[in-house]
Amino acid sequence: MERGVLTILGSLSNILEKTPGFIVLAKRMAQQRHTPVRLPPGAKPLFIAALWKHLKRPLLIVTSSSDESRRLSGQIGTYLENDSYVSIFTETNLTPYERLWADNSTSNDRLSVLTSLLSPEHKYPSLIVTSIEGLTSKTISKTVLKKHSMKLNKESTIRATDVQEQWVRMGYRKDDSVQIPGTFSQRGGILDIFPSNLRLPVRVELLGNKIDVLNNFDPSTQRSIKPIETVLISPALEILPLESAHQRIESYISNMDFKRCNTFTKNRVMEDITEIFSGNTQSQSYLYNGLINTESLLNHLYDNHIVIFDNETHISLSGNSLDLRNGKLKRDRELRGDIPGNFPDPYFEWNKLIKDLSNYQQIDLGSLDATASNMGFGSTPELVSRTDDLSHAISESVEKSSLTIMVTRSPRRIQEILSDHSIPNIIDTYPNDLLDKRAVHIIEGSLNQGWRFGSDKNKTILLTDLELFGMTRQSAHQKRKKFKKAPI
Repeated sequence: MERGVLTILGSLSNILEKTPGFIVLAKRMAQQRHTPVRLPPGAKPLFIAALWKHLKRPLLIVTSSSDESRRLSGQIGTYLENDSYVSIFTETNLTPYERLWADNSTSNDRLSVLTSLLSPEHKYPSLIVTSIEGLTSKTISKTVLKKHSMKLNKESTIRATDVQEQWVRMGYRKDDSVQIPGTFSQRGGILDIFPSNLRLPVRVELLGNKIDVLNNFDPSTQRSIKPIETVLISPALEILPLESAHQRIESYISNMDFKRCNTFTKNRVMEDITEIFSGNTQSQSYLYNGLINTESLLNHLYDNHIVIFDNETHISLSGNSLDLRNGKLKRDRELRGDIPGNFPDPYFEWNKLIKDLSNYQQIDLGSLDATASNMGFGSTPELVSRTDDLSHAISESVEKSSLTIMVTRSPRRIQEILSDHSIPNIIDTYPNDLLDKRAVHIIEGSLNQGWRFGSDKNKTILLTDLELFGMTRQSAHQKRKKFKKAPI
């Protein structure tokens, strides 16, 4: 959405965090480890945005599916003045125990989130959304990530050869020019690198051994964009085999049972492992992720993180279903002799992570508990293009001085309907328009579902295309990452 629209909708979270119901709930949260909340689906992203602003604490939001995590992350960003505050820890979208390689952008996105958690000293606390699949997948350990992240500062002294050797150990590949993440190049005293955790590559210009110039540059034109003072470069890969504990790896290998595997499969597995641990990280397969990585996203969180469940019941059901599905996949492949017995899993079982999650303060937004607070939120009626019902409902709202907001992909159509019924309306472009409660505010954009809040004397109503037309035209979600299958 445009910046002006984000500012308008972002002001709603500012309004919510000042309401008595929200303040009471925030105080209650400070006194208990698990807080049940009962909100209509449309109000959840608004509540999360307001809570993040109010508490100024890092949040991890967990959903039951990858589609839900993408949807919810976008909706939360809509209610913040800057949607870049929200990040998503994606799932690999790879079937376990298959010889598949994820698209590099998948690993880059995940590494970007993990690297952002290395230091708690940020201007804004982290706000991360993930799914069951993202949370249970194994990833690089915090220790290895920190060891193989490099910070460069302008005016600092480095040796070009040492830096390039370190970049190779971090999984970067040397190329003639830098155009994609995970690559670096050298031209005389100029080093270019495209960090996996950044949107733009970085140019390091040396004067002797001193960093004289540090710039972001455009990979398509190779021209510098803006100077920077410092940069944190994450590893290029989520799997760094040479950093694994050799004793643990040897134990895993010795416990593998090849009795159902033919000679070709056994030799192939052992050759793969030899190649991976010889330093050939560019050709590695996610098949061996569980052999190398032993931690999850939870190991990277801070002690003061709050874990928010979109709907704890649905998430538990999805987690149990995921455990059953992965278990069946593994048994089937073991019986066919495709993998050896006792092969290390590339994921954690949901039932194990439940125990780890209990270390963090929790909120369930979809609670059925009778004591759960809804803070005055309710669902809105579906008007579904019945213009008479729409005009009557909106006229009544305006007469009661309620704040009525419509977020729609068809603002001109809605304006025509309201104008035909002599209802004052504004197509919003500036946030101060929200001060006029006697007009209907029409905002071009997309939200999944509306909500109503407050009493009849002081009510705020937000309607979306779902209520107005019975359907929601969403902006394109982040596309699922492609993967490549390894040659047999």
